[in-house]
Amino acid sequence: MGTVAEAWIEQGRAEGIEKGREEGRAEALVGFLLRHLELRFRDVPGPVRDRVRGASIAQLEAWAEAVLTAARLNEVMATGTRR
Repeated sequence: MGTVAEAWIEQGRAEGIEKGREEGRAEALVGFLLRHLELRFRDVPGPVRDRVRGASIAQLEAWAEAVLTAARLNEVMATGTRR
């Protein structure tokens, strides 16, 4: 049986791994979305790029869905989370 300190270390390690996964997922979604916005609308202004980079995963997912059908960039960015 491990010590309390070992249990805390293991818990911290597990939490760190999970946080890393979420951060990696967010980075991948940001890259995906920015690329698709560029392909669809060509010019993606700096403020929009900044907003995408600072968004939650849920918001990124909502925009990623909206980019498939929106006619204009502002329509994508006006989309709220669906969760």
